Amino acid sequence: MDSKTRATDVASKALKYVLIAEMCVIGFLILVTFVPMIFGFRPTVVLSDTMRPAMPAGAMAYVNQHTAEADYREGDVVAFDIDIPDIDWCGWRIQEIDHKQKMITTTKDAPEIEDVRTNAISDVQGRIDAAVPVLGYAVDTAARNAIWIVIVVGGTAIAAYAVGFYARRRVGDRQQTGVSTQAPVQGTQAMTMRKEGI
Repeated sequence: MDSKTRATDVASKALKYVLIAEMCVIGFLILVTFVPMIFGFRPTVVLSDTMRPAMPAGAMAYVNQHTAEADYREGDVVAFDIDIPDIDWCGWRIQEIDHKQKMITTTKDAPEIEDVRTNAISDVQGRIDAAVPVLGYAVDTAARNAIWIVIVVGGTAIAAYAVGFYARRRVGDRQQTGVSTQAPVQGTQAMTMRKEGI
């Protein structure tokens, strides 16, 4: 195998590994976004630091939409619908809860923010059971640039196939050339041996 064929083979393998890595990342983002929804957890991106350190900006929060009203406790972080464009929900921590009156008092975690509210428990959209830092930004960025992701992954797949095809074709051509040139050499050696009486 000459240096050009070897370089082509290395490039083909590298592109395949890149393609596998891209598919793994996409698969992971799909896994953490859509699979939880099957079990009643709505993923949502944390856009502000009002609930830090428990939920910093950029985290992916999972809202349990099947939490019963009787299961809410003081200290739980819950999600409410708010009338702000481009924002689905906003989170508050339960400070006090009155199950008899079905009312809750909530506040923010950030010490510099004073936002105490009293709402009916029925206004709560769900309890935030988990929050994964940075993951929200990753999913949001992927969603906003989906078309470019398709282009990059598709381009990598095409390049991997093209380079791999070229590498296989080049190896095949060299093998055929080696077979065709080998026979005359052997015949020449045989004739030389006979001529010299060996």
